[in-house]
Amino acid sequence: MDRSADFAECGQTSEFAGDPIAGACGGGLQKRTRNCQGVADGGKTCAELNLGGDVEKRACATTPCIIDGNYSAWGAWTACSNNCGKGTKSRKRICTNPVPANGGKTCAEQEQLGGSEQTLTCTGTVCPVNGNWGIWSGWSPCSTPCGAGIMSRRRLCNSPPASNGGLACLINGSIRKVLETKTRVCQQAPCPGEYFSKSRAIGELFDAV
Repeated sequence: MDRSADFAECGQTSEFAGDPIAGACGGGLQKRTRNCQGVADGGKTCAELNLGGDVEKRACATTPCIIDGNYSAWGAWTACSNNCGKGTKSRKRICTNPVPANGGKTCAEQEQLGGSEQTLTCTGTVCPVNGNWGIWSGWSPCSTPCGAGIMSRRRLCNSPPASNGGLACLINGSIRKVLETKTRVCQQAPCPGEYFSKSRAIGELFDAV
């Protein structure tokens, strides 16, 4: 049998089907081959002479490979931070696909991978708005042209008005309404008949004295 060939470089593809293709790290395989020469005129083969096999293999590249981390799939979005109106929601992912190993870079150290968290603006249901009183109107004219009458003024629950299921404005701390009215007595000049009636009554009073 001729001299064995040198071992092939670690990771070289074997010429024999089924042999693994090794890498430069993480465990590989080297092989070398030799041929059985000089068999003639009924001579015995190398195998018959128990000279060993024609292929020798050994492990190589046993140094662990450097593995950079990568993100797993995004998690589910969180609920919106506000039940009504605008808020935010977020989702996260972790660096486990694969986990960095043997001095490999973390996901945060690889800008091209992006961040581990995303945040978006979200809108919940429409918020209820409670009403608030507007300003008072001016007093109305007296309800009568002479004598005693009534004046009034009012204000509306419109600053803002109640909406989306909100509450109307409070009156006296307990009653909710959309309109509040206040009144007061007004005194005009005495009516003509009323003036003479009073004068007669005063005269009769003096006559009796």
